[in-house]
Amino acid sequence: MERVQTAFANLSANSQESELFRLRAMVDQVPDYLFVKNRRSQFIVANKAVAIDNGFSDPRELVGKTDFDIHPHENAVALFAAEQEIMRSAQPHIDMEEHLPNIGEKGKWVLTSKLPMRDRQGEVIGLVGIARDITERKRADAQRAGQARLLEMIATGSALSDVLNGLLHEVESFLDDASASVLLIDELDRCLRFGAAPSLPPGYCAAVDGLPIGPNAGACGTAAFRKQSVIIEDTATDPLWDAYRHLAGSDTLRSCWAIPIQTQGGTVLGILVVYSMHMCQPNAAELELIDMAASIAAIAIERKRYEDRIQFMAHHDVLTDLPNRAVLDGCIASAIDRAERDDRWAILAFVDLDRFKQVNDTYGHSAGDDLLRTVAKRLKNCLRSSDTAVRLGGDEFLLLLADHPKSVDVALSTVHRIQTALKSEIMLSGEKYTLSCSIGVAICPQDGTDAETLIANADQAMYEVKQAGGNGFRLFRPDPENPKAKGDADRPGVNG
Repeated sequence: MERVQTAFANLSANSQESELFRLRAMVDQVPDYLFVKNRRSQFIVANKAVAIDNGFSDPRELVGKTDFDIHPHENAVALFAAEQEIMRSAQPHIDMEEHLPNIGEKGKWVLTSKLPMRDRQGEVIGLVGIARDITERKRADAQRAGQARLLEMIATGSALSDVLNGLLHEVESFLDDASASVLLIDELDRCLRFGAAPSLPPGYCAAVDGLPIGPNAGACGTAAFRKQSVIIEDTATDPLWDAYRHLAGSDTLRSCWAIPIQTQGGTVLGILVVYSMHMCQPNAAELELIDMAASIAAIAIERKRYEDRIQFMAHHDVLTDLPNRAVLDGCIASAIDRAERDDRWAILAFVDLDRFKQVNDTYGHSAGDDLLRTVAKRLKNCLRSSDTAVRLGGDEFLLLLADHPKSVDVALSTVHRIQTALKSEIMLSGEKYTLSCSIGVAICPQDGTDAETLIANADQAMYEVKQAGGNGFRLFRPDPENPKAKGDADRPGVNG
């Protein structure tokens, strides 16, 4: 009988040990944190997930330790205070978000529930905790919040540079050891211009401003040419980086990922570039982040282009791209002020094309539009940077020659040069056409000291040229019987 009792006792002990082993094995397979602490917040039991994340190979190594042994002091103080309150009040805390900064490269977020643990008499002797990793969810929430901030900046009209810098800060905050930049397409020069790069050295930013676009023009120029992403895993060996390796050491910019910023229609607006200190390729999550950033950049750049175009159209003629009348008054006022200050002249020339209606009737309105665009280009080529050419409408143009010497001969020579330039032959519908024009000239201050008077007097002088048969120019000659007319009645008119 005694042998039987001993056998049953051994069996019972083995069974309990086996049950505990199975329980431990099951608990250690759970990816969530599972732990039990005593009243002093010391670990009594912890599963493998808790141990591994905190740098221990065996959960038993945690027994007797507190959060002060494994977490930064400030973080441990907060965890300890919360746990002591749970045990003091005997009230559970469910689904608390806790940040564990020492776990992983950027810390770990967990959703934790902690419940008071009681003995058989109902006294609280510790707590039981379970925590689930929500780092990816918090990351996604932060990304959405960042995207919302950026879209709000775009919607409220923030400067493009501010939007792009904010966007790149967001990208860099989610990528390890990365620096990001945006290069913008310069359609006129067919190159890439610096847009934003909050973390790159100013010297490097200046060096990449003006990078060419082509099939072998580095990661950025090639991505713009191909309209496809170019991923350079190792800038020290990739042939695309050969011509640009001198711009920055390969130990600093070891990998380079260039992603086109495109419209829905496929037009490339710029390049989003991510540099890493390590030799690497982007993973799926990083590519998704970068693609989203490129999409937001496209929205911001398109909006800026649209706003610039609206602003341009409000102050320029759509057909010729010359400034319109809305710009003229301010330019004249500024030129008059400078003329009075520097004892110079401001000259206004009113240009009207001769027989323009015949061009439309003979060659068609499309040819007429071509003629007006040609006239605009020729006028701009005749002027200095301080001068202004304006299209009033139809075939009428105004030229403001600011800061001009006080000499009638020089003024006439300038106008004659402009008229000669306009007379050059032009091809209309495959035929040669010789243009002529009538020009009236008013000079500030003698012919007026405000825009309205100068324009009216230049118009009057032009009308006199028209009445005389056109194809010439004339200085304004005031009518002595009209007291409102201003100017020197002794000055001669000139036909050219």
